[in-house]
Amino acid sequence: MLDAPAEAAGLRVRCPVCREAVSVPDPNRRRKKTRPANEAIDFPFDESTSVPTPRRKKKPPKRPDPVEAPSRPPQPRKTRPTRQNVFQPTEERSTVEVEKPRRKKRKKRKESNPGIMRSIAFPFRTEAMLTISVMTVLYTCIMVPMQNVPMMAIFISPRMVVGVLFILMLIQGYFWHFLFEVLRMAAYNDEDLPMVAEWEPENIFYDLVIAVGATLVSFSPLILGAFVILLPAIAAHPFIATIMIGIGVLYLPMAMIRVISSVHEWLPFLIDYSPFAAPGLLALVILPCFYLPMALMASVLHQSVKAAFPWYVVPAMIRMPWAYFETIVLIAGISMVTVFLQFLATYVPILGVFLVWFLVFTGHTAIMHRLGSMYHENRRALDWFPEGPRVI
Repeated sequence: MLDAPAEAAGLRVRCPVCREAVSVPDPNRRRKKTRPANEAIDFPFDESTSVPTPRRKKKPPKRPDPVEAPSRPPQPRKTRPTRQNVFQPTEERSTVEVEKPRRKKRKKRKESNPGIMRSIAFPFRTEAMLTISVMTVLYTCIMVPMQNVPMMAIFISPRMVVGVLFILMLIQGYFWHFLFEVLRMAAYNDEDLPMVAEWEPENIFYDLVIAVGATLVSFSPLILGAFVILLPAIAAHPFIATIMIGIGVLYLPMAMIRVISSVHEWLPFLIDYSPFAAPGLLALVILPCFYLPMALMASVLHQSVKAAFPWYVVPAMIRMPWAYFETIVLIAGISMVTVFLQFLATYVPILGVFLVWFLVFTGHTAIMHRLGSMYHENRRALDWFPEGPRVI
């Protein structure tokens, strides 16, 4: 628009930029009226008025001539890929197959030595060796002096009797608690001992009851025979006999271990004393030793002494005869090696007593691990627990 005063509305002036004659619009009028371009100019041109330059339309780009343009090869139209028929004959399929990226196969974890070798090597683990060493020191320093104390000194006061029984129960219970934890761990095919260092009196006494109960059931013929022989002495001194029976029951599992490990001491004496009674008495010791491992395993896994009775134990032996025979051979071999090493350890001064019980604890740890592994390997044949053995 022109920058002109309102009095010049309707007059024609010369544009200072393009030097063309233009009319000044009236600001009060809505519509713009133009005059013919050839009309004469009847007013002086104001050169101070600025007029914007008109915009020119851009010309469209020139398209090349199709005749002169170079020809391009026709490109195929892109189509959506279709799924190949699975049942298409082999001749119609593409010969070039896309190779799929190969996934790295995970390496299977190598298990430790299976079976008997793993059970033999188990007591030599760091955690097991520490526990066995602690139990050896405690048992040797407390139980061995108590065995050499005269019986009359124990019955001086009731407090002495209660103290002896309590200490005996704690040490025996912790020993069997450790062994049964090894059995339970092996039954689950586990490698850790979650409760080995924990002090839980309830579980310790419960495992002691299981050990005593299974031993009583296994050696019941021998115990009944000894009870019949000692019945006159029991009737003469009932109070002392009751206390002795209580101590003997608590000490029974370890006493049987001691009897078996010292067979080289009492067997020659028994043969010289009574040649005819020796085979029968030896059978009363050997047969319970053959029966006791399965009774202990059943009682520990069932958490009940009832599982140590023959109607539980004998069918289990029949269902896995070869595995149980291997376990008995292992137990016999460990017992013989332990007895031989104990015989050599007796000639070592002072440390001989510690070595004897260290070998006893090490051998029984390997035996309990083998019992648990035997159950894990034959759990389907036994079919005791569909979801696995119970754990306290």
